[in-house]
Amino acid sequence: MGRFLLRPKVSYDPARSRARPWRTETECVYLTDVPGVARKLVVPRGYDTDLASVPRVPGVYWRVGNTAVLAAIVHDYLYEFDPHGWGRKVADQVFLEAMTAEEDPPAATTRWIMYRAVRMFGGPAWRRYRRSK
Repeated sequence: MGRFLLRPKVSYDPARSRARPWRTETECVYLTDVPGVARKLVVPRGYDTDLASVPRVPGVYWRVGNTAVLAAIVHDYLYEFDPHGWGRKVADQVFLEAMTAEEDPPAATTRWIMYRAVRMFGGPAWRRYRRSK
């Protein structure tokens, strides 16, 4: 199972960017054990993120809002930069692994739902980042 070797300090500043108001003030280091890609991933200090993009739909946000913060930082970074060339499917697997490693959210079924949501709806974000590179 993967694990966080360094957890980042994160700051919030809505004036920074409405789309990405959170910033890592220290680096985040995650060691993944996803089959075939076991490797250390470093999210640098100063990385801007929106954390977990949870729809503001009644019930959905209540259930999963403000969860999976560390996993979301790693996932956002993998989507934006794909630094090891792992691709979208592995980025999503790392997201599930990181949520599981932290037990955040605590319920395994909620983690699975969040993973399935990024598998089903993360394609447009992934393609947008690939076009911008």
